[in-house]
Amino acid sequence: MPSKSKNSPAEGLVHPRLVLVIRLLVAAAIGFACYLLWVALTGSSVAGCGPDSACDKVLHSRWSRWLSLPVSALALLVYAAVFAGTFWLRPTVERRQQRRAWSVLIPCAVVLIGAAVWFLVVQSFILKSFCPFCLTAHGCGLAAAVMLLYSAPFRPLPEKAWQQEKQVFVPPTLRRKLVLIALAGVALLVAGQFVGSPGKQFQVATLEGKVEKIMSSNILITATQAAPSMAASPTQNVPRLDVAPVANKDVVSIYDGKIQISLREVPVIGPAQAPYSIVSLFDYTCHHCRIMHAHLMEAHRKFQDQLAIVSLPMPLCEKCNHTIKRSPRAHAEACDYARIGLAVWRANRNAQAKFDDWMFGPASPPSLAEARQYASQISGFIGFEAALKDPWIDQQIQRDVSIYETNYLRGLGSMPQLLIGTNLTSGNFGRVEDLYKLLADNFGLKADAQ
Repeated sequence: MPSKSKNSPAEGLVHPRLVLVIRLLVAAAIGFACYLLWVALTGSSVAGCGPDSACDKVLHSRWSRWLSLPVSALALLVYAAVFAGTFWLRPTVERRQQRRAWSVLIPCAVVLIGAAVWFLVVQSFILKSFCPFCLTAHGCGLAAAVMLLYSAPFRPLPEKAWQQEKQVFVPPTLRRKLVLIALAGVALLVAGQFVGSPGKQFQVATLEGKVEKIMSSNILITATQAAPSMAASPTQNVPRLDVAPVANKDVVSIYDGKIQISLREVPVIGPAQAPYSIVSLFDYTCHHCRIMHAHLMEAHRKFQDQLAIVSLPMPLCEKCNHTIKRSPRAHAEACDYARIGLAVWRANRNAQAKFDDWMFGPASPPSLAEARQYASQISGFIGFEAALKDPWIDQQIQRDVSIYETNYLRGLGSMPQLLIGTNLTSGNFGRVEDLYKLLADNFGLKADAQ
């Protein structure tokens, strides 16, 4: 009768080739987790993940964090534990050590499966957006976890002492305990995302100089001169932000004066003569811009005549934005919305705020036909139709794109963007208090003093 192989299933050993496959899958998951953690800690842009794209929405959502920690950090710990544990499954390792390794590998595998299912639910039903990097990492971890559980030596405790020394086993009672521990870990993960703070969802670059208002007898809006020349060589020095407001000035100068914006020639929320001003870049089709608009309107109501908000539409669509190589479907009509918004301001400046509130009111922008009809209604049909043909609109959009491109060369490409004093912010303020803090730090405007 032939003797049993050294790697017989009866001994509870896992075939070395299967262990190698599991290890490679976990190594890939570790690589993705490290990259996502680096992105979260440095605020860098994700490769191939444009502003307000599906992966941008996922990675800048509250679900990308557990309490205040990036979830990729937690994932990295579990992946590392599994990766290290696989080295204890070699046939040359003592059976007692292998049994200890399974006490770690089994709960880790269950946690990986539970986390993969949870984040798939979040992306499918809550965010309705998918991050390919996250899905790939979860997919690798899920595959490795399933293989581990499939090959785990679940069997009763051997009766004889010599069998216990020669075999690897996980008895039913221990299996139940390990699974319950893992499920508790998954529950803790989910609970931490619900009760914890959403964390900081925006990046701030502190730049030299200040936002500066200057007097000018001419209207200088030279944004088109700023970014294109720099785009050819991203490694060269980018002009510094040069934006401290002085009372009774009507021109904002940024980036060493290469970009000068007349507050009387672009859409502005609040009076152009306000002592303080900030520049806002937004897109009517941008999810985070809808949240930011509400914060800006609250700040406008609180500070009123003290603050001017330069409101510049910056479409995230390749049709009019050369920095976007391929726009998501949600932004396919962003250029048309921007033209309509600028035409409203051009035709009837008093209707601009009403149009923006209407556009940003619902969870998603109204249809293009509805937007055009409403714009014509509130600004006047004849004036609106004439304004749509004005070449100034396309020129202004290109100026706004140039400002965005200049900011992008500084490493901040998420939307919306705000230039506030010495700070360039990129991304969404989850709380209006974050906006108030920047206004207080840069201008001394105190929200609690209003």
